Amino acid sequence: MEPATTYQFRVCAVNSAGASEWSEITEASTPPAAPTAVSGLHLKDSSATSLTLGWTRPQSNGEHITHYNIDIGSSVIPTEGPDTYFHVESLKPDTIYSIRVQAVNSVGCGAFSSNARLSTRPLPPAPPRCECVNANHNSLKLKWGDSKASNSLTSLADPCQYTLEMENSRNQFQVVYTGTSVSHKISKLVENKVYRFRMCASNTAGFGPYSQVYEFLTAYANPHPVKGEK
Repeated sequence: MEPATTYQFRVCAVNSAGASEWSEITEASTPPAAPTAVSGLHLKDSSATSLTLGWTRPQSNGEHITHYNIDIGSSVIPTEGPDTYFHVESLKPDTIYSIRVQAVNSVGCGAFSSNARLSTRPLPPAPPRCECVNANHNSLKLKWGDSKASNSLTSLADPCQYTLEMENSRNQFQVVYTGTSVSHKISKLVENKVYRFRMCASNTAGFGPYSQVYEFLTAYANPHPVKGEK
């Protein structure tokens, strides 16, 4: 029988002489039970340190669902209410978690859902280290190495894009290069002047932090040749 369900009954007696008339119809109800198992557990959204879960509401079996328990292997986290979604925080980046969910009502805990293997995203790439490989009187050629994240197999399929910024006369950084190249030449500069740069890397995981500010000095212009006496 189903829990928390009302059934109707009637009875008659039978012997060798035959069957009696039916009794009057009576009703009886089964008691409520714990909820059925949660189904449809899926990932709604994710970041490097969090997962947002969603699932299908199970049958409550006669008593309202009060909350859910989220089992992520290392701990069980109770939700604050009967909503069919939950945001799990403080997780490790680029890590697969085995997660299951159960519903709870005043009778008890229902069966857990099937395990779902869900992964957090990797962290955005670290900033590359920048250096000046050629300083002219009116230009600087800068070069940078791949960020630490680009040494992994994942980043080979997901190359970094680099953003180079230079400080302008208003002490504001503005973009002078964006792309996948690991070098760039900045022209139309002033001789013997310090220029300040910073950069960051990005991929599908997002924009990483800015690097330290680098300072590079342009060279003096070569003197004009001395004209001979007439």
